[in-house]
Amino acid sequence: MSNMFLKQRVAGNKGVLLRELTSVAVLTASLFCSGIAFAGAVREGFSSATLERNDDGSTGLTPIGFNVDFFSSSGTMYSQLYLNNNGNITFDSQLGTYTPFPLTNTQQKIIAPFFADVDTRLRGNPARYGTGTVDGRAAWGATWRGVDCYYASTSRTVLNTFQLVLIERYDTGPGNFDIEFNYDQIQWETGTASGGDGNCLNGNSARVGYANGTAESYELPGSGVPGAFLDNGPAATSLIHNRLNSDVLGRYIFEVREGVVLPPCDDPDGDGLCSEADNCPSVANADQADEHDHDGIGDACDPDNDNDGVLNSSDNCPMVSNADQADNDNDGIGDACDPDDDNDGVLDTADNCKFTANADQSDVDGDGQGDVCDGDRDGDGIANEADNCPAVTNADQADNDGDAQGDACDADDDNDTVLDTADNCPMTANADQNDLDGDNIGDACDIDIDGDGVNNDSDNCKLTVNAAQEDTDSDGSGDACDPDDDNDTVLDAADNCPLIVNADQSDADHDGQGDVCDGDLDGDGVANSTDNCPNVANGSQADFDHDGSGDACDDDVDGDGVANSSDVCGFTELDAVVKPAEGCSIAQLCPCAGPRGTTGAWKNHGGYVSCTAKSAESFLAAGLITAAEKDAVCSEAGQSDCGVKK
Repeated sequence: MSNMFLKQRVAGNKGVLLRELTSVAVLTASLFCSGIAFAGAVREGFSSATLERNDDGSTGLTPIGFNVDFFSSSGTMYSQLYLNNNGNITFDSQLGTYTPFPLTNTQQKIIAPFFADVDTRLRGNPARYGTGTVDGRAAWGATWRGVDCYYASTSRTVLNTFQLVLIERYDTGPGNFDIEFNYDQIQWETGTASGGDGNCLNGNSARVGYANGTAESYELPGSGVPGAFLDNGPAATSLIHNRLNSDVLGRYIFEVREGVVLPPCDDPDGDGLCSEADNCPSVANADQADEHDHDGIGDACDPDNDNDGVLNSSDNCPMVSNADQADNDNDGIGDACDPDDDNDGVLDTADNCKFTANADQSDVDGDGQGDVCDGDRDGDGIANEADNCPAVTNADQADNDGDAQGDACDADDDNDTVLDTADNCPMTANADQNDLDGDNIGDACDIDIDGDGVNNDSDNCKLTVNAAQEDTDSDGSGDACDPDDDNDTVLDAADNCPLIVNADQSDADHDGQGDVCDGDLDGDGVANSTDNCPNVANGSQADFDHDGSGDACDDDVDGDGVANSSDVCGFTELDAVVKPAEGCSIAQLCPCAGPRGTTGAWKNHGGYVSCTAKSAESFLAAGLITAAEKDAVCSEAGQSDCGVKK
């Protein structure tokens, strides 16, 4: 029974099949509209047009976008082609054949990335095609992404994804181009009308290759062999696990030059590179890496990849030249390639001491060189071995106490056993920590020990507060600290006038305050400045004659010109005329109360008048009064009632 007859028989049952699949149409549409993740060799793009869902259908003539010379003996080039649903393109006519035949048996020019019975009517995606670019070159491509085999089945889930791309290569000559077969997923290999089972396996399996329709053709190894092209097929022929003239798995490139497909080159290691161009012809190395010694022998097969004279098998850095094989941390990885030469857990690229272990990366001076390998840890210009503070910057190397430990790092700069943090004079030895003024600056280093605002070098009392700097006796020792402020040889403690010289210590009122400084010398309660007798106590300040001199100290109390010592009649009425020798007035010589010097009264008025007249006569005779004044005195006496009996 022919393949065509078999397919016609199966096709006769397609109505039944359609009815069976109707119930799952929504599910199928949902599956493929949601998008299937395809990755690998298949290129994106080339999807501007769609070959409608069909079985064994084709497009009409479709523009390629550029001219291709494919086995044209007359030099005629093709600018159009037919895209056939069953995994191929043709140039002369459409091809609906669904059972793959050997490409040596065709009279059509064909390029077939996967010639097999593709059915896109119900499951999977339709084929898409269009123009695009590859590496900046014009290209045309067709993609069968997630396509089903004939016939569709609700229980079968296998799908194929493959692609054909034609790439313009006019850079090598007119009409020249590359054919590119790309594969992401091959899960079936034939249709059920071509002898395949329910999973589209076995039977007349797919063919991959090309033919010129006469004598020239080529098929990939595995063509027509069941299971050969499948993802889980043999390693040598599985389409997604191999490549040709490419470094991408699942990609096969054929170069068409001057109308002829160049034959695949000898590639014994199967890395997609011709032996003559392969730097490791017997070892697969599609990347052709020769990055280390650039000696023309690929790294994959070079016994000395870094060309340092040490074979890879013995080289502790096989990819980095290091003839000395230095290995600082003895970890078997040479320094030249060891990412952590000191094995301290910090990679060399970040390690501030690459060859000295320092996991903490301490760097006191912040110069990018770790302390353990920095010859000048503190960056002060003094080498560590000569630096008296190797971890603290101190270019001056100051050492106050001469203990070989610099002040910048010495915990006790004055070596007085009191640490600097607690020392009130960190640079001056003062174990007692005396601080007279309580300002937290010890006396030993305080420029103003008593805290009176006057520096010690100018203070006349360095240890006693005396901001005014008073110095009564000008002896250079301030009063606040001078034991004899007035310099009178009497110490202040015993001196009744410590600020006024009074060696005799005179104290008239015995009040403990010397006369020279006593504001009330006589102690009568009246200040000297207002006392009319400052040296004689007279609290009443009596001054009979109003002459400013108190009676207690006035030599002429009544101011009659006769001193008290000679005055027979004291306290004579003011302005009265007295006899100079005795100081008595007429009234005092002849008192109204009775004869002077007695306590008795006058015997009679006449005795009083007679005394007054005699006294007035003597005053007149002495020239003390005038005659008229005498007569007036006598007249007054006569008219008085002095001596009159009551």
